[in-house]
Amino acid sequence: MNTCEESVFDVINEHASNLEILGYNSDFAVEELNTKESQKTKGIQVLCTNDGGAVVPAGRIMPLIFKNHATLRDLSAVISPVTETELQKLYSTWPNFRLNNVKTLTTWMLLGIHEFLLQTIRYTTTLTNLSVLNVHNIDGLVNELLNLAPLSTFEIHHVNGTAGRASLVRLFEHYARVAEKTHSSLEFVVFRYCDPVSDNVLSTVTEIKTLHKSHYAV
Repeated sequence: MNTCEESVFDVINEHASNLEILGYNSDFAVEELNTKESQKTKGIQVLCTNDGGAVVPAGRIMPLIFKNHATLRDLSAVISPVTETELQKLYSTWPNFRLNNVKTLTTWMLLGIHEFLLQTIRYTTTLTNLSVLNVHNIDGLVNELLNLAPLSTFEIHHVNGTAGRASLVRLFEHYARVAEKTHSSLEFVVFRYCDPVSDNVLSTVTEIKTLHKSHYAV
């Protein structure tokens, strides 16, 4: 769906109960669903919005995401930043909101909304692929990831400033230890235009024995 007003989310949320894939102003390539897999609950499995384009207001898209939180396995969303007041309203409207079945998450972690998005993946056991852009708080992101099983793919893009370097080292040291013990850890990492990625961070990444591929752009 391209060139639609954001109000279309309200209509979809109310009337499109059989919808499984939604692309909104998106250039993401969406893989086909496996029709052989039975899905007990109706709902959207793949949701992609503006690929680096204009943000979608949180108040418009969050009701749709919440309604489909049990079925969403692939979420790529550029959600608007929110004020502290708006953030507290999100918390009170959807307390303990989790994306418990999400496998792939791609998002711009803008001011305010990044805290709410991190809450949605807290304690998930299914997340394997994470791509984050414009991360507002790397320390907070890493603290959440350390509580989850290691990702298979981790991408971080367009982060200015050097804050968070120590946290990235801590994350990759953890992944390296897991790889030594279980032989199941990070396989693919991508850094693009990410100032916190120092030589020390890259050196730590090389210690992850399960890593098959990496990409680094400055």
